[in-house]
Amino acid sequence: MKVTIRVEITTDWNETGNFEIGEIERQYCELDRSKIGLSLAEGKDVLHKLQPIFVAAQAEEVCTIRRFCSCCHRRLELHPESRDHSEQGVTRRSSR
Repeated sequence: MKVTIRVEITTDWNETGNFEIGEIERQYCELDRSKIGLSLAEGKDVLHKLQPIFVAAQAEEVCTIRRFCSCCHRRLELHPESRDHSEQGVTRRSSR
């Protein structure tokens, strides 16, 4: 038997991403008490591979949401090059 572990992540706006975590194989002739289910080491390995995928997806979603104004829902510019920083109340220090 071969078990393939895949994760599908769906954002709040229905974009999906699929990730393959790994495979676990069990030969029927090798099945005994110690080979039924996942061992603790196998479970930890699956979790270890899942964690960075899960965290990256959450971070990406937070960053995407913060690119929009919470009042008018317009997309915010990441680097507003068209505006002068002095107009936005940002003061610059001299590098002396």
